[in-house]
Amino acid sequence: MPAEHIKQRRVEFSETDLAGIIHYSSYFQYMEEAEHEFFRSMGFSIKLHEDGASYGFPRISTLCEYSRPLEFEDVVDIQLRVFRVGETSITYQFLFSEGQAEVARGEVSVACVTRDESGRMSSCKLPASLAGKLSVYQGEPLTFGPGSDKG
Repeated sequence: MPAEHIKQRRVEFSETDLAGIIHYSSYFQYMEEAEHEFFRSMGFSIKLHEDGASYGFPRISTLCEYSRPLEFEDVVDIQLRVFRVGETSITYQFLFSEGQAEVARGEVSVACVTRDESGRMSSCKLPASLAGKLSVYQGEPLTFGPGSDKG
């Protein structure tokens, strides 16, 4: 059962600021791309339809801390780690690195929801087919804030 997924990504010019440094918001896009690729690696789509229900995974919290800047055309490895699997939510941690150097770390929590006919979202349990494929990353969890161990 997968507990992690690694995606490699090149920084595009449109993702940088006037100084040629990656814009902070790009890290959130990269985390989402890694999550979608992780779902596909398990045979799912992030737009999940199963047993007549449509599931979504809106963000309930996000966090990203930066260690050093990336620039246009740098290649970054994005390691997604499943940090927690609840009945109705998943929390991922992300480690960004260029070569052996840590660049950033992040965390995203998503809720599992369905929509009724009017479009109103309601929290629900993770589909058993998805929950049954997830396992929690067994390595050291990432820490955040002052004093956290960053490369």
